[in-house]
Amino acid sequence: MPQFFYNNNRYLLEQEKKYKRFFISNLLKALAVFLFAGILGYVVINTGLSTSFKLGAFMFIATVALVVGSIFLYLYSKHELRWVKYKSGISGESRVYKELAKLPADYKVYCGGKLTYGDLDFGVLKGDTFFNLEVKNHKGRISFNGIALLKNGRPFWETDPVKEVLRNEKDLKHKFYNNLEIKKIVSVVVFANKKAWVQDYKLGQNLYVTHVSGLIKFLESYF
Repeated sequence: MPQFFYNNNRYLLEQEKKYKRFFISNLLKALAVFLFAGILGYVVINTGLSTSFKLGAFMFIATVALVVGSIFLYLYSKHELRWVKYKSGISGESRVYKELAKLPADYKVYCGGKLTYGDLDFGVLKGDTFFNLEVKNHKGRISFNGIALLKNGRPFWETDPVKEVLRNEKDLKHKFYNNLEIKKIVSVVVFANKKAWVQDYKLGQNLYVTHVSGLIKFLESYF
């Protein structure tokens, strides 16, 4: 079993709390706005004022409640989507973690870490070679057309995984600039979803794509 080093447990916990807090608080705010508007509308309707005034006041309250409540519902759905994507990413990283635990003792595994422009999912070190792993939990058929990585025959509509892993590689090269022990960085996009179909691809010099099911074989056969 390899040596494990943990760098971002606290960071991940903070992210989890932040997303969960944001989407729950915005939902509660929306419900509070609608509840307050309902109570205020009821009070207005039951006053002794003229019917035209009641109608105008009621329409104004309903319009303000609809606008403000819709804003909070939009923020709720936005942060809920981030929460779902975050939990999906964590489940993918969990599968990769379990696979990396099968490596022999001469490997070192670094679990997470905050970089300048992103986050390191996993780093694997053996000898003077550092594997920069970017984990993705996408479903579907992953292919390479010689220029770009595709999902179900189309470019990724979200952030391109290849750009992400290369961005992290650039940060790591700067980080390891004075580290004489690490002479090579190999970047690997790892698709962790069980419903992802992906072949092993070499996209460029020291740049690869694989599936979590073949990750151990890839790492051990690299040398």
